[in-house]
Amino acid sequence: RAGGKSFPLHKGVGVLVPAGLEFTLSNPGDSLLTLYVMAEPVGEGFKSARELIVKDENTIPVGTTKSHWSHILRVMFYRDDPLARMYGLCPVWFAPMTMGQPHSHNLPGEEIWFVVEGEITVLLGKQLRKLTPGMAYKIPPNGTTPHSNINTGDTMVKMFWIGAGEKK
Repeated sequence: RAGGKSFPLHKGVGVLVPAGLEFTLSNPGDSLLTLYVMAEPVGEGFKSARELIVKDENTIPVGTTKSHWSHILRVMFYRDDPLARMYGLCPVWFAPMTMGQPHSHNLPGEEIWFVVEGEITVLLGKQLRKLTPGMAYKIPPNGTTPHSNINTGDTMVKMFWIGAGEKK
């Protein structure tokens, strides 16, 4: 609840809460409610939204990336949304036995990936790491550290991608 409006929360709902807006989350049901909360610094002069922006990944069309091979994504919040430093936040799925194309990044962009469901193998530079739900990694923006998410399992893996830095 915020600003006199109420929205139901369920699996797959993302909420963008504007800076300074007082809000309340409640769980009237018997099942546990798991939330991931991300906060971003809001600089002077930033024009925030005036009310909650609520999006349900189940109603967002499925897309793919043109350059990273196997990403199955739904664009939840992106460049046109009133984000201060982040320029994107999207759930991304990896089908069994697939991987994203290894690539690296330069400044000013930063990229963070975190696991929501399943287990993923991450290529980061010359190392492979296993990540499970709740774990995350940030790609060094040095242009020389390739990364890729690799699903070697037999079930779908869900991750969140967060892009931050200078909006393009």
